[in-house]
Amino acid sequence: MTSSKGKDTTIVLFDPMTHTLKGKSGLGDHGLDGIRTFIEQHQCSPICRAISLCDTQALKVTYEALKPGAEGSQTVDTDMESSDDE
Repeated sequence: MTSSKGKDTTIVLFDPMTHTLKGKSGLGDHGLDGIRTFIEQHQCSPICRAISLCDTQALKVTYEALKPGAEGSQTVDTDMESSDDE
């Protein structure tokens, strides 16, 4: 529950989409391409601002660090399941 200009407002988020390094978190996971596309195309709304998700510069820095060949990129594993079969 958040408060907006003195009114209580309920924000319900559903149907989450995840993109992971290996693209194996489930249906719709497009891996690094999905992360890049989200960063390039997302336009923040009042909902994003209300839950403090509007730091596109931080997203870009994180994406660059995750790309193959980036320093330290091999040590980051954000997939829900580990798998050696790619």
